Order: sequence, then structure tokens, then C-alpha cells
Amino acid sequence: MRFRVPEFGTFVKAGFSKNPDSRMRHQLGLREDVEAEILDEVPTPSGQVAIRLEKNLHAQLRAAHPDKVVPREMLRPWIKVTSEIYTADAVPIIRRMLDEIESPRWPRKTKIKPPS
Repeated sequence: MRFRVPEFGTFVKAGFSKNPDSRMRHQLGLREDVEAEILDEVPTPSGQVAIRLEKNLHAQLRAAHPDKVVPREMLRPWIKVTSEIYTADAVPIIRRMLDEIESPRWPRKTKIKPPS
């Protein structure tokens, strides 16, 4: 998910959700003035597999790209969930990681668009 915080910048959040649209709009508690969009979806055979893949993805990102991790406190006024959020320039890195996760049996529904 990519989201734009007014007068603050653009960020991305990677995470598992059975219903990404609902997660984006309701569970994350985004303020009304925050624009958000789903960039990509990678189907998995189960929620358990998805959670395992997600935890691995975040661990790899934190280890290899600590400069891309957004500090928790930074976005607290705009979004309820403040972990697993990255700078906008992390999108190509995350995309490559998703490419490695994707399986021919579970093709993904790419929705990614270039930043505007």
C-alpha cells in the first residue's frame, strides 16, 4: 500500500491481509486527508503462509535497508498502525522481494502505478 500524508510525504506499508481494501480503509485508521492505494497483491495458499512470508520480508528489509524503515512515532498522527512502514523509495526493493515470493500457482494481481 502506498499512502500520501499531506505536506509530509509518501510512504509504503507492506503486510498480509485477507481483505486488503478493508485493511487499508478501516483497520489502519487512516485520517480522511491521507490518500492511499493498494499497489500489489500476492496470493498465498493460507493465512499462515502469508504471515510467515510477511515476517520474513520485514526482517530482510530491516536488516538490509534500515534507512528505509520509518520510525514509529513519525506517522502516529495519521495512521493507527505504525510498524512495517517504509520510505517511498523502498517500493522497487519490495517489488523484487515479492517477485521472489510469487508462485506460478498463485499469480499476483499487480496494481502498482508510478508515483504521481
